[in-house]
Amino acid sequence: MGSRPSEPESSVFHLTALGRQALALRSRDPANPDGYLAHLRARAAVGPVTDSYITEPLNTFNAACFKATAVMVGAAAESLALGVRDALIARLQVLGKSVPPALSDWRVKRVLASLETMITTQKPALREGETALGRRQPGSFRPPLSTGRSEAPLASRTARTP
Repeated sequence: MGSRPSEPESSVFHLTALGRQALALRSRDPANPDGYLAHLRARAAVGPVTDSYITEPLNTFNAACFKATAVMVGAAAESLALGVRDALIARLQVLGKSVPPALSDWRVKRVLASLETMITTQKPALREGETALGRRQPGSFRPPLSTGRSEAPLASRTARTP
């Protein structure tokens, strides 16, 4: 909201191109953290760790700290993938099936590769509506994370910025 220089008492709203875009996507734009979180929570079961990994980067995004945002969103994606892994392990155990060792590895890269392999091998059954895990599942899972990540644990990685 701003004032006209010729009429200091009158208030005027100036809508920028970014403002128009934000209004069009206001319910889920990162510039609206509450709307973004509500949109996300309505579409996914987000645990407290993932929730904190999403809340913080919304703040860093709005402070124009884009590298920090990218790192935290990556951590949130890893957290969600580990949640999928945990659910898959629990289901395999209930069905009395063996759990691939890579699925329980401490390195996220190996867990993601194992998840992708397991789900990719189920694609024909997924298309038919039944999986070998005993559930109807639409579509497939492809981790949204880089496949070129280091196998080093997250705590030992150091970020280097130019």
